[in-house]
Amino acid sequence: MNGFALNSSTDINLFKRRSSLFKPTLDNDDVLKQSLSAFIQSHREQELTVSDAPITWERLSTGYRIVDCQVHRTEELLELLKAHYFCSNHSCASSTLYIDSNTINKYQKFILDLISNSNSFCAIEEGTGEIVGVAMTKITLTEEENYEEENRILTSKDVFNVLKLEKALLKEAKSKKTYQFDKYCCIHVVCVKPKYYGKGIGTSLVRACLSKAQEQQCPLCIGIFSAGPSQTIAQRFGFEILAKMPWINVKTSKNKKYHPHVESSLLENSFVTCMGLLLPSNKNINRISNKSKDESTYGQNIS
Repeated sequence: MNGFALNSSTDINLFKRRSSLFKPTLDNDDVLKQSLSAFIQSHREQELTVSDAPITWERLSTGYRIVDCQVHRTEELLELLKAHYFCSNHSCASSTLYIDSNTINKYQKFILDLISNSNSFCAIEEGTGEIVGVAMTKITLTEEENYEEENRILTSKDVFNVLKLEKALLKEAKSKKTYQFDKYCCIHVVCVKPKYYGKGIGTSLVRACLSKAQEQQCPLCIGIFSAGPSQTIAQRFGFEILAKMPWINVKTSKNKKYHPHVESSLLENSFVTCMGLLLPSNKNINRISNKSKDESTYGQNIS
């Protein structure tokens, strides 16, 4: 685990004091501003040629719908991640990724790449149109898996311990030879605004990811889950733990342990897990019920 520890000096209140992570940075950094504007403009033109309305993957009886992420709402997505994902994701909350504009720029590029791949989803509240949740995935061809982009991002030492941890988890899972496929779907982000917990939104976002993976003929879906609720949702679908690493009490390169300064509620789960699910090739992911994991048949055992 040497090299995968996160910075321990984070003050969680910085998230609360700072009204916006991305917007003020855009105002002060021409490169960041231009990159986001160019991204939205170029992809918005492509978006309009396809459809005026996003594809709806599911409508919830609680008053929400799951749709494809739309490029023109990219800044809203970034703000949602800043306000909620960075604070609830253990590795993000323990790092200093929001302080330096260079690291923010690199993280933004990673998120923009996920959005541009058209494999990301938003939960929209009916009536208001507010984005209340997001899930981001990436379809990866194993033969092209060289992590060049991630390696470029990782040159920024403070921030991409997050991606380092993901990469290490995937590497550990592969070392066990638990799967041999030409491509797979990886769920990188699942985030729901706290006030909308308990409405089935997280479950529906994960289900959309699985449906998209099947549509792309991916035989395997892998998820990087650091929060207890997301791990619980994954287990209900039949995901199994392939690898896990502690995000707390990790030894640094100087053989010291770090203790992230995060809210006590985040300490309930001390592991980041890489979980996998073999996808059935000829049937859809059915609506999840209240059955136990042993009674669920959404996927097959990986081992």
